[in-house]
Amino acid sequence: TMKKSIILCLLLVMIFAFSASASAEEITPAAEPNYYTVLVLDASGSHSFGDGKGHTIYVADPATNQVKDAATKFSDAILSLDGNHQIAVVSYAKYATTRSEFTDDDEKIKSSIKNISSGEENVNVGAGLANANALLSGIQDPLAIKNVVIFTTGMTNSGSHSASGKYNSSTPAHTWFHNTD
Repeated sequence: TMKKSIILCLLLVMIFAFSASASAEEITPAAEPNYYTVLVLDASGSHSFGDGKGHTIYVADPATNQVKDAATKFSDAILSLDGNHQIAVVSYAKYATTRSEFTDDDEKIKSSIKNISSGEENVNVGAGLANANALLSGIQDPLAIKNVVIFTTGMTNSGSHSASGKYNSSTPAHTWFHNTD
């Protein structure tokens, strides 16, 4: 009887210990994901668009200031959200430049956006996306949520491209892409 009481007590202790550890696991919140966002900003200058016959049909002024204002407001909104948000900044014209690695430092992000100036006429969106991909590929966190937000003033006209798919040589204004390499 004494032996049975001890065994019963040990059994109850084991059941209690098991249920307490199971309860602790059940109420432990899941790890909060880290959010990584790359802002890809168009820093191209004014654009001249032709009709493919040597005639300029439209000249677009640079919109770098509007792109910078929008990106600043967007970064403020992201950093005001709950959770761990990191932002990187890339600009592009003919080439892409990483202006800021991932950070949650509001002043560093704003400074990297503010220091962007209008470049040449070329709009190489592909180069900006390649830089964004390189930054995101460096994230090793398996729970990370990765985002790319493009701020652009118009159509790509530089870098690699394809004239196949939904938009091709029969699309109106297809000659606006004036780099054929």
